[in-house]
Amino acid sequence: MKIPEIEYWEKLKAIEGQIRGFYNPSIPKNFKTSDLLEMVFVDSAFLIELCREFSQGIRLPIIPHPVMKSLKRDLLMVENQVPYIALLEIFLLQEGNSFQSTIKLANLVLKFFGIPEDEVTHSNETPHHMLHLYYNVLASPNPNTSQDNTVLPHMRSTTMIPSASQLHDHGIEFHKNPEMSSIMKVSLKRTGFVKTNLSLPFLRMDSLKRTALANMIYFEEMRNGPMPISSLCCLFNCLMRNEADVLILAKNEIVENKIGGDKELVQTSEWGMLVIMHEWRRYESSLTAEQFPVLILVK
Repeated sequence: MKIPEIEYWEKLKAIEGQIRGFYNPSIPKNFKTSDLLEMVFVDSAFLIELCREFSQGIRLPIIPHPVMKSLKRDLLMVENQVPYIALLEIFLLQEGNSFQSTIKLANLVLKFFGIPEDEVTHSNETPHHMLHLYYNVLASPNPNTSQDNTVLPHMRSTTMIPSASQLHDHGIEFHKNPEMSSIMKVSLKRTGFVKTNLSLPFLRMDSLKRTALANMIYFEEMRNGPMPISSLCCLFNCLMRNEADVLILAKNEIVENKIGGDKELVQTSEWGMLVIMHEWRRYESSLTAEQFPVLILVK
C-alpha cells in the first residue's frame, strides 16, 4: 500500500526538534524546516531501500559493486550520518509500529554492513545513527557469553604492552577467543608452571573495518564514557609493531589481513593510534556524540 507523502511529512515534522538536536547547533538555525525535512526524508528513504534490497540480494543497477564497497565505507563515516530516529519513524510507518519492526530495521542495517543477525544483541535504546548501531554491536559485551574473559580496560599508552614477538619469545602462547560475539574480550591465563595463554579477539581487517574503527574512535572521542574501541586499537598497535608480529597473530588465526601486505597492516595500526592520540579539535568543543559535525545538503 502506497503511503501518502503527507504522512511522512507529519511524522518527521513531529520530531523536527529531535532531528535538529542531532546536528551541530550553529549550523541549522537558519535552515528552513521544509529544506531540513526534505533532506532527511530523501536520505532516510534511500538508506532504508538500499538496506532492504541488499538484504534481498537485489543488485541496484545504478550502484556497481566497486561503488557499493565505497558507499558502505562512506556510510560509516561520522560526517555522513543521518539521525536514526528519522529512519525508524519512516520504517515504522511502512512496516507497522511494533518492536518487531524496530528489530527488523536494525537487522537490515547491520546485514548491509556484514553483521549477521545471530551475532546481534538488541537494546531497547534507540541509537543516534547507523555508526552508533554498528558500534553498539561491536563494543557492547554479549550477555550470553561467559564471564571468564575480561573486557579491555581503558588504554591510551602505546608502550604498556610488549609486541607479539617479544611476548612469544618469553613463552606466551596466543589463542583466538572462541566466543566470536564480541571483539572486546581478552584473557591472560597461566596453564602450567611456565606456560601462559593470551586469548585475543579475532580481527578481520579489511577496508570497511579500517574505516569503521577509525570513525568509531572519533565517535568515542566525542562522548563521555568508556572507550573500548580505542582500547582495542591500542592493544593491537602494541602487539603489531612489525611484519613478524603480524605473522605470529595470523598463524594463530587472530588477525586476518584483507587490506594488503603485513607492512600495510602495521601502518594501519600505527595510523589508528595517531587518530586515538590526536585530540578532537576539528569541531567546536561543545559538540557531543549525539550531534553530527556537519550538515550536508544533497541537491
